[in-house]
Amino acid sequence: PQKVNLKASFGSLRYVPRFFAKIKKVNPTLFYTNVLLRLLDALLPVIMLWIAKVIIDEVILQISLETKHLDRLFGYILAEFGCAILSDILSRGISLNDGLLGDQYLNASSIEIIRKTADLDLEQLEDATFYDKLERARQQTTSRVGLMSNILAQAQDLIVIVSLLVGVI
Repeated sequence: PQKVNLKASFGSLRYVPRFFAKIKKVNPTLFYTNVLLRLLDALLPVIMLWIAKVIIDEVILQISLETKHLDRLFGYILAEFGCAILSDILSRGISLNDGLLGDQYLNASSIEIIRKTADLDLEQLEDATFYDKLERARQQTTSRVGLMSNILAQAQDLIVIVSLLVGVI
């Protein structure tokens, strides 16, 4: 069994800001849109929790009244339904945004690799070992898009947990 070095594992996090800077450089609008959509989607659960509390309070109030006025209750239920729909729309927008940003990053990385290889000698390109390294570098750019999505999703989950804790307290 291999021994896991936690210090080395967490040490690799120092490259994350540079990684995000490269992605942001590809398309700043898509990058900030992605972050904004994730932030909004992360805050929706606590908003939905609050609306559910208001619905329960309204039901308790309506039970105690002789004459029932359900307009406000239906409004709260529609607001909860609207938040659920908005959450789905935001999730789809995040997936679309991730895909677009990922494709643009892959294209930019491929172009960068092509430009770097244009400066090389033909002998270097004909070397099988060097070509394998070059191909591996190109293939690794595809996994970086998933890394971006995973890091942003973890940050989003952290915001959800913190906001729900604050909401419950």
